[in-house]
Amino acid sequence: MKVERLKTIVAIYRKKAERALSLQSGIAVINAGRIREIGTANGRNLAVRHTPNRDDPSYSRVSGLPLDNFDDLLIASLVEEAYRDFMLLRDLDALP
Repeated sequence: MKVERLKTIVAIYRKKAERALSLQSGIAVINAGRIREIGTANGRNLAVRHTPNRDDPSYSRVSGLPLDNFDDLLIASLVEEAYRDFMLLRDLDALP
């Protein structure tokens, strides 16, 4: 199920892209609840909003991030969490 969802999302991005996506590009999935928890642990009130549109039904955004990304620990914590469920496009494409 997860692989099917990721393939669907990648297909959307490939359709929207002005040029081919590199097979070295990756996709990550991060739970909205974990984003809020990480924000709270770093003194931020982060919120995830599912804001789909006609071209991208998967689109979501995170609000409450520092505008200048000055909070290195917060950003590193979010990246670390996202990397737990990360896949290169070449690996995703190789799956049935």
